[in-house]
Amino acid sequence: MAYSLIIFSPNGQEYSKREFSKLNSSLPRTITIGRTFCDDSFPKNIRIKLPAEDKTISRRHCTLEFKQDYSVWVTSQSTHLTYLRKANSPQNDNLVINEKNTGYRLRSGDEILILSKFPASTNPYWVCCFNDTEETEPIAPLYPYRIKYGYYLTSKKLLAWTSVEQRKEIQFTGQRLDLIHYLAKKIDETRNTAYLASHEEIIRLLWPGNRQFGFTPENIRPLVSRINKDLEECGKDAPRLIESVRGHGYRLNNCSVTP
Repeated sequence: MAYSLIIFSPNGQEYSKREFSKLNSSLPRTITIGRTFCDDSFPKNIRIKLPAEDKTISRRHCTLEFKQDYSVWVTSQSTHLTYLRKANSPQNDNLVINEKNTGYRLRSGDEILILSKFPASTNPYWVCCFNDTEETEPIAPLYPYRIKYGYYLTSKKLLAWTSVEQRKEIQFTGQRLDLIHYLAKKIDETRNTAYLASHEEIIRLLWPGNRQFGFTPENIRPLVSRINKDLEECGKDAPRLIESVRGHGYRLNNCSVTP
């Protein structure tokens, strides 16, 4: 008898998972999702924290209210839009604007969508997948891609899960491996699966010392393009491994990182 909320960043990586027992008498009646401060402190009573740099997320963006009849309601607290994708709605009519101070009851499989300042090319939202084990068996969230990647820092190994049972090792060398490894290492160090490396940061990595002179963000693009092109061998539905955030930099996409 439990609820769960799995949060995915726009690039498809699992950011956080929270489970709430219905039988826990100390469970707060209201839990708030919001953005942390730049110094990593956090507003009082905010229980689910999203990154400080994503400024389209409000400090108190939306709340989950646990009622005595065991129903769970989501209410927006922000002037920035929050959406609700209903699991049982037709595909062409599955986005409901969650207007401020107007609550909606969550059903198992529903997704709360919070617009990001750094959208992925295929998804502009933070996706919060709600599940109620009394309504259904635990479900796989609808949002993540079928093909997912996993990077192992110690062995510098990249795997692609082409199905539940099958995974394929993808081998990179040189600057391509350097870039993938750096982005993965920063995710591990900062514990931020949405870590975004600036163009200047990547130029310093790829062309250290005096070699940086004259290099611009345009010099990074062909390298990223070759990495993503090589992954097409995993299948036509394979997502990009490295996502460009226009005007800001690059980040890993749909990839878990293991030390």
